[in-house]
Amino acid sequence: MSISIKINAGSDQPFAVDIERFPTLVELEKANSPLESLPFGLFLLVFLYIALSSFAPSFAFSVLMIAGGGMLALAFLLVRRSERKNIMAFDKNSVAITEAGLFMDRHWSAQYADFTAVQLRRRQARSGRTQTIYQIIELKHPDDKKTLPLYVHKTNKAPTKRWNSYAELFDLPATRAGA
Repeated sequence: MSISIKINAGSDQPFAVDIERFPTLVELEKANSPLESLPFGLFLLVFLYIALSSFAPSFAFSVLMIAGGGMLALAFLLVRRSERKNIMAFDKNSVAITEAGLFMDRHWSAQYADFTAVQLRRRQARSGRTQTIYQIIELKHPDDKKTLPLYVHKTNKAPTKRWNSYAELFDLPATRAGA
């Protein structure tokens, strides 16, 4: 018997129920991009060049090259770090999480008994005139920052069979959000 995990409406990946024999690793895509600050960085470089060029054009060019090189190196580092994925490692009694940050990773772990339920919630996302409904199954923790997504799928139909399978796997009650 196997359960699948689906994150960000991607394809199902096998998620073995038999976590007593081997740990199961799940990689989660991150949604942030450090390139969003690129226009601000370019504006800052242009402003720096204009401000310094009134004093000495050659000095302004030298500062621009050094600052531009530093910003390019920082942008490269941030892009490389942003490509990393968050990892959930499930084993017999606990889950270990590695959250990949831009400058350093955050590691934490929790016993399954630390979680309160396997929660099913429905989320409606609106974009202009279009409304999309997502069904989300989560391993609910009392600290909302530690709640883990197990299944995210764009559909109107609740995945009750999968939800109950997760609840049985982790020996936790199956609850609905808002109920």
